[in-house]
Amino acid sequence: MTVIATLFVIASTLLLFMALLLATSPGSAHKPLFEAGDTSGYADAIEISDPTVSWAAYGYLDSAGDADYYYFDIDVSLNVYTELLVPEKKAYANFYPSYALVGPGLAGKASLPFEVPDGNGTLIVDSPPGARDTFYEPFTGINYYRGVRKHTLLSEPGRYYVVVYDRSHTPGDYVLAVGEKESFGIGDIPGVIADVLKIRGGSIDHS
Repeated sequence: MTVIATLFVIASTLLLFMALLLATSPGSAHKPLFEAGDTSGYADAIEISDPTVSWAAYGYLDSAGDADYYYFDIDVSLNVYTELLVPEKKAYANFYPSYALVGPGLAGKASLPFEVPDGNGTLIVDSPPGARDTFYEPFTGINYYRGVRKHTLLSEPGRYYVVVYDRSHTPGDYVLAVGEKESFGIGDIPGVIADVLKIRGGSIDHS
């Protein structure tokens, strides 16, 4: 790609981003978050700094038994929104990943393909096989299969984890959405533009 073409793409993306930011409804724009390296457990979980802000964590389950770990901390009772999305592609027509909330204020004790730390309970959210609603995400230009939209009241302060996995050990890309509050400032624009270019360029697509 020539320098002029590259500058054109960047300028076009900037204009697109600004237009979408002004046009989309509150809560529709997410701050991107990427799985830089495969997490192996709770110790290297990826931080979600504020679970009230709208985040989109782009990850990939790449092998049998793989699980990706995210965490956030709360100091007051909080109603947290979560949803797991899958790119609408032929390769993922039978990819139905699940996720589990793990933390001190949860009562569930179900069996999971990974350990649950002592003193913590779980809440499992499965993606039921079958027809799924789809939607177009304008920032990234990608169509997604929509997952179960979940609001969970977390009543106890502490550290909570979201663990993404697939019961059938099927590999695939996913987007974990956490939080609903749209929070973009001028200082966020350069980073978000770079993230959008990364996503639109296909560098995180494993299908």
